[in-house]
This record gives sequence, C-alpha cells and structure tokens, in this order.
Amino acid sequence: GTKAPDYCFRIGGSRKFFLEAKKPSVDLRSDPSPAYQLRRYAYSIRLPLSILTNFREFAVYDTRIKPNPNDGASAARIQYFTFEAYPDKWAFLTSTFSREAILHGAFDKYAEESIEDLISQSCSTLGDPETPGTTTAEAHQEMLGHLSDMLGFHIDRIVKDDVDPDPMFWMEVNGSRRVRIGTVDVIVQLRKFSNKVLSTVGEMIPDFDRQQWRKIATLIVKCAETAEGITDGQFEDSTKSFVREYLLAAKIGEDANEAMTLGGPFLKDDYVYISLESLKKWLYYTRHQDIKDQTLAQYLSNVGCASKQFTFTLRSTGKQVGRRVWSVPPELVPHSHRS
Repeated sequence: GTKAPDYCFRIGGSRKFFLEAKKPSVDLRSDPSPAYQLRRYAYSIRLPLSILTNFREFAVYDTRIKPNPNDGASAARIQYFTFEAYPDKWAFLTSTFSREAILHGAFDKYAEESIEDLISQSCSTLGDPETPGTTTAEAHQEMLGHLSDMLGFHIDRIVKDDVDPDPMFWMEVNGSRRVRIGTVDVIVQLRKFSNKVLSTVGEMIPDFDRQQWRKIATLIVKCAETAEGITDGQFEDSTKSFVREYLLAAKIGEDANEAMTLGGPFLKDDYVYISLESLKKWLYYTRHQDIKDQTLAQYLSNVGCASKQFTFTLRSTGKQVGRRVWSVPPELVPHSHRS
C-alpha cells in the first residue's frame, strides 16, 4: 500500500500538497527512491504538486505525472536548489506555498504553468537521455509516457523535423496514425483551452463526470485547432456554443438518444459519435460552413474515422429516429483539411 507522507498542507480541510522530509545525508539530487516515494503519495490522491526536502536540498515535483519505478530523480521535477539559494528563493516559496498565496490562487496558477513548462521541455528535448546510463530510446519512451499523462491520451511516437523557421512535430497515435501537431506551443495551448472548456462545464454542472467531459473537450479543442487555429476568437465562440448545445441536449433528454437528435455528440465504448451536421457547426465554424457532406465524409475516412447507422428511440415521444453518425477516437488529432 501507499504510506502517508510526513506532512500534508491543507486549506479549509482540502489537501493542497505533501511535503516529504528526509535526513540531510540522503542525496535528493540523484537518488530516485525518495522522489518516487513522494510522487506515489501525491499521485494516488491526485495532488498537482508536492515538495521533497532534506533541508540541505529542496525540490518540487509535478505529481500529476504517473510515477514509474524506473524514473530518475529528475523525472517530473520542476524545481531544485540547495540551502545556499534559500535567501534568493524565499520570495518564490512564500508567494507560492504560503497560506495567503494559496488562498489568492498563486499555488494553482503555478501548478498550471509548471505542467505547460514540462510539456515544452519534453518536446524540445526529444531523444536526450535524462540520466547517465539511460539510452536515447529509453529516454524517449519515458518522455512519451510523461507527455501522455499530461495530455490525457496515449502517444506512440513523436517525430521532430527541424525546418525553418520553426521545428515541426508529428505525433503517432493508435499504432499507425500520423498526425501533425505543429509547434510545441500548440500542445500547450490545446491543453489550456481544454481545461477552460472543462471549467465552464463544471460551473454549469457541479457533479458532472470529469473524465467523460475531458474526452469531449479534448476532441473539440484538437479538431477545431486544426481547422481554424486556437488563437482565432471565433473558435472560442464556436466551442462555447457547442458546449451550450450539448448541455441543453443532456438537460432535456439525459441520454444519448435525445442528445443525438438535437445535434450533439455522445459517448459510447470510449468513442465520440457525432453527425456530419454537428461537425460542420463547429469544426469548420468560420470559413467552411459550406463544405459538402461528401468532402467532409472523405476527410473523416482519410484520418481513420468510420460511420455507422444508429436507430434512436426518443424517451419523450417514443418515436424512432434513424441517423448516420461518425465514430471519432477522443485522442484523434486530425490532419488539417487545408494541407
């Protein structure tokens, strides 16, 4: 089992972070055991960050990343310094981990920024061994595991092409599907906007299933990003409109039948099912609303999606409705239709 950490810091009864204290003789910089122990503590109850110290050394770990017994001491470590740096780091410590800082949201902001930094670091150091004695292949697999945890879907491989003016990244998911993700900043922004969508839904439905909505929110963000660009204000408007429509469908019907007839997507067997009509509402929101159904269907087939005929029986009227919908893996990041 997972033992309790040395200290748990709480605000109003809510756990914020753990602190694990070791003897000064323990080498925190390179010994992976203390780090793995702390990360297991915090990961098991879904804390974002936690602290490891022996008073001579001080380290902060991002504990949202699933720990692996083979991880090095630096895996998921976002801060490390020794006691000589305490005077210079004191302002950072008090402005991030103090009670007042947590109450004012500084801790939560730092936690969000830290995972963005980890994503960027993971992608920008592709192939660089993390610890002495680690092969390039092992380091690459470790990075992919961390990145998969942070983004919420499995990644098989990332290929970095150094082309001017910026490096280009390609990601492989589900074995053979190869998809273009562009620059590192795109990955960071996708995750950030996905969280915004989830927060909006959470405010409207306090007891919603976060894992279910994460699949939908991630799909919205990734598909729409390739179509219009995440910096486009109209994309944000279209996504909010899409969420409102889905919430309305769920409120009226409370099941997939009603949601589908109102144009919203639904989840079944870990796939998102959605009609071409609904896709056209938000995937091609600004410049491609007039795209032909045949063209869109061909595009979906090219990126590995499949269509299926469903018959829905409406609970409200008992009427049967037939509709062809497309099954889309939630982790899919499709090729841009303009490429």
